[in-house]
Order: sequence, then structure tokens, then C-alpha cells
Amino acid sequence: MDFKKRIKGVITQSLVQAILNDVKYRVMPLGIEEVIRELNTLSVDEYHQMSLPQSLRKLPDFFVTTADQKVGWLLEVKYRKCWDDSVKNDLGLILQEQVKLWSPLHMVLFVGEPARQNDTPASFIGTCKLVIEEGRLGILKKVNGGFSKDKMEFIPWSRVYWSHFNRFQDTFPGVTDSWEQETLIKTVRMMKSLYDL
Repeated sequence: MDFKKRIKGVITQSLVQAILNDVKYRVMPLGIEEVIRELNTLSVDEYHQMSLPQSLRKLPDFFVTTADQKVGWLLEVKYRKCWDDSVKNDLGLILQEQVKLWSPLHMVLFVGEPARQNDTPASFIGTCKLVIEEGRLGILKKVNGGFSKDKMEFIPWSRVYWSHFNRFQDTFPGVTDSWEQETLIKTVRMMKSLYDL
């Protein structure tokens, strides 16, 4: 893997782990590079020659639980310079097989350029719940059901916009809005520094 991409991946994953640990979530690394650390030293060709099964190669980055271990998430962390149709299409291709194996899979996506016109953490950090329905990759988005309980709507990946992503604290409720003002803003500052790499 390209050195810059590897560094961005490691930093992004470390930031997510630090945020979640700070508010008492349990974060267990799962990714193939964590399970078989020696893979980090291989070239792309050497890695492919190993013919590892897809289920290992597509392991999510983390398994996250609440402190009481009553709720858990399989979590994939990604960094991209921006959010546009090209990035969305490339991510869709990358995520399709992984979500088939590990659905539902939650994703935290960091972007170096704001995906919205304002400069809040939600413009740089988005989360979503990825699933496969009828062979199609998409996200499940909570929809206010009026007087009834909230419902989940399937949105095909091809129709996903940044506005469909959740705020970090909406996926991980232990991260409160007041806490966001401190830690998530600092996290965004660190993520912006990756943009020029």
C-alpha cells in the first residue's frame, strides 16, 4: 500500500479509537493488519500472492461496544480528501464486498474538505449504517415516523448524499453535543492537516 495512504489510515483509525475510548466505549481492533501484523511489511503483489480468504481481507477495522457491552457495532473507518460523485462511486466499489460479508457495517468517513458549506465537525465527519438489500449496497437512515416509532429507510448507495450521513454523536450517543465542541473540533483540525499529504 502507498505509504501516504497507510499513514492517513492509521491516523484516522487512531483518532476514532481515541474519541470512542475517551467516552468509555470499548474498541477492539479487527482489521487484517491487526490480526496478522506482518502483512504491513508486504508489497501489494506479495499480499495478493498470499491468497487470503475474502472474509479475512475484508475484516472491519473495529468492533465497538458500549461500556456495559449491551450494544455493539462493526466499524469501518475511511479518509478521503473530499466527498463527490467520484469518491462515492469508488467507495461503493470498495465497500460492496465488505458489506456483503459483514452487514450491517457502520462507517465513519472523514473528509479533508468540508462536505457542507459550514465549518462544523458534521461537515468533515459522517457516519452511516451500511447494508445490502436485494443485492444493492445502501445505507439505513432513521426517518422520523411522526407518532409512531422511528423507521429505517433504505437509501441505495448511488443516491447517497452527504446530508444522508449522521453526525458522529448520533451513531455513538455517548459523544454528547457539548463534548463535541471540544474533542470533535480538535479531531477535525488534525484531519485537515492530512489534506496536504
